[in-house]
Amino acid sequence: MIVLTPVSPSPLHEAEDARLRSIARSFSERDDRFRAKREEYAELLPETTPGADVAALHVDDFSVIPHLQHILAVEQYPSRAFVRARDCDMVAGTFAPIPGYPDYLSGHLGLGRSTYCRVSPAPDKLIYATFAALFEDDRAQAEIAAWARDRSDEVWVHPYMGHEWVWRYARLLAQHCGRSVRVLGPLPVITERANDKLWFAEVVRSVLAPENALATCAGRSPEEIARLLHEMATDSPRVALKLVNGASGMGTGIFAQQEILGLSPQSLQARVTAWLSEMEWEPDDQPISVERWETNVLGSPSVQLWLPPIGEGTPLMEGIFDQLFYPEQEHVFLGSVPSRLPAPVRNAVGEACVRIGRVFQYLGYVGRCSFDTILCGQDLTTVTIKLTECNGRWGGTSTPMSLMNRLFGDYRTQPYISRDFVDPCLEGVPFDAFARRLDDILYRRSNGRGWAIVYNVGCLQPAGKLDILTLGDTLEAAEQRQEEFRELVRSRF
Repeated sequence: MIVLTPVSPSPLHEAEDARLRSIARSFSERDDRFRAKREEYAELLPETTPGADVAALHVDDFSVIPHLQHILAVEQYPSRAFVRARDCDMVAGTFAPIPGYPDYLSGHLGLGRSTYCRVSPAPDKLIYATFAALFEDDRAQAEIAAWARDRSDEVWVHPYMGHEWVWRYARLLAQHCGRSVRVLGPLPVITERANDKLWFAEVVRSVLAPENALATCAGRSPEEIARLLHEMATDSPRVALKLVNGASGMGTGIFAQQEILGLSPQSLQARVTAWLSEMEWEPDDQPISVERWETNVLGSPSVQLWLPPIGEGTPLMEGIFDQLFYPEQEHVFLGSVPSRLPAPVRNAVGEACVRIGRVFQYLGYVGRCSFDTILCGQDLTTVTIKLTECNGRWGGTSTPMSLMNRLFGDYRTQPYISRDFVDPCLEGVPFDAFARRLDDILYRRSNGRGWAIVYNVGCLQPAGKLDILTLGDTLEAAEQRQEEFRELVRSRF
């Protein structure tokens, strides 16, 4: 059901594995929800990774992540689920069908033709909150249940991330279709915790060492946040405020030392209050993370893991990627490329992340997971690895990596670069027209011709935006084709 990179499980010595299991137990004992959710959703838990012949309902519902509603055309992002889907699968979302896209996925990429169920948005929820909307859309419920009943085996729900609405709906689907339903994703409590930057830093300190985590503290009111911001700025050139469960850099504010220290306590509190208002933060929300913003950063590798059910062994470390960021916004994710860091550095980063992933497994995490890191120091021979956050979900690096695995068997056999692409000249262009005009460069799996692969194309017509993978004989050639793609778009539209 999911095409993984052909890698071996990451080995862990028995004594080290016992230590990691003990750390996980200590975190579990401090939060009763780990046990309670495991018992509540026991019948939906996967015991093995599903094979290629089982049917899956794919839903990219990221509505629990705050502040994403301000990303351009974000309501179209759930269409990313199509690149994981196959002939027997169904994709559900609230977005309108995309003319020409099913033909592109099946004809150009050979990914099959999945079924799409459009769900009516719930009036009191974010427009892309698909799982919550399903509880109010009887027609969509019936359509998905009928699809599930037609399957010859058990049905799987494969979500973008495993929040509470996912598990509630999976149980409802099982009741409606009369078949066994499993969720290929983490339980709600570990989903919430893994995506919490403050909790993640605590895990890193427990598993690795204090220097491998960011210097963070929690602020629960504008007064406390302003005080912590001032204290941290006394010996830090820059300090950041973060929504602890934010993503893609959208919940991050970066403040210069002189800006903070130059303000009176009252003015600083007013500045913090204004930022909290901009982030739509409420006092009963999760606390704000106040962090030292590291300046001597030599790289930002992202480690992509697949965490199988605990009985299947240790985490699979599928790859390490160098993250790309917008030049004018150094904290906002732009894309990724398979890492060009020296092998010793990649190995050290990977080994650290596998240990964190193993703790997550013991806490009930199953499925896609990635860790973002930074390398701090004067040179790559003496760097300190700092794990900055966990992406307890599918994302902007794992999605294209998995797509490349589907197309090539192993993404490592074909150099590529993945990036966001936005250009005003594409606004108003339907996808089918876009595909016709650029057909000569669009990759065709049947004959290997072409060098551009596109997805997240629902954003194209409303915002002139999509995601582009460019291929090449080398990473350098793939990188050059990113600019070639831009030039071709501007010359043809």
